[in-house]
Amino acid sequence: MEHKNKNLLIGGLLAIVFIMAVGYAAFATQLTINGTAQITSKWDVHIKSITAGAPTGTATNQTEVTKVDPDNNLQANFGTQLQSPGDSITYTVVVENSGNLNAKVSGITFTQNNTGSSASDSVDVTGDATQGNFATNTSNPITYSISGIKIGDKLASGESNTATFTITVAYNSAVTSQPTNAQLKSDLTVVLSYEQDKGE
Repeated sequence: MEHKNKNLLIGGLLAIVFIMAVGYAAFATQLTINGTAQITSKWDVHIKSITAGAPTGTATNQTEVTKVDPDNNLQANFGTQLQSPGDSITYTVVVENSGNLNAKVSGITFTQNNTGSSASDSVDVTGDATQGNFATNTSNPITYSISGIKIGDKLASGESNTATFTITVAYNSAVTSQPTNAQLKSDLTVVLSYEQDKGE
């Protein structure tokens, strides 16, 4: 009888140890969660093309200059030769958003520099860039006017979504005397700033 009780006691102890081992194993089980996240947005606003229109008067376009910079598609260059008051050429600039983020114009700045002189016309303009039409100071023999783009203009994402504006280079018809050497050549720099359009 005593032997039988010992066997029962040993069996009971073994059962308790087994239950405890299972319980500890369950308690010690680790839950592992693996995950990956990836951003697939693409920002790509660039100048697609710049094209010279028909010259007015005796103006000529330097075709070897007028192009989008192959090393920097945010920059376009044009070259114009003017001979007489009234000469002009209008260039059409196309900006493309081939990314997948909507964009809008956040700033427009420009500087007109006369070669051979420290003179720079960076603020004296007529019109308002926020309204889409403005021009450089008409006291210069070479003037520039820009139209068709303004701050706040939106450019939706996706291939073939473009915005178009024009830059007109002209020999100022109001000039009555021969320009000085410093005024014979002028360079214009236009900087368009784009930011993500969050639809606000």
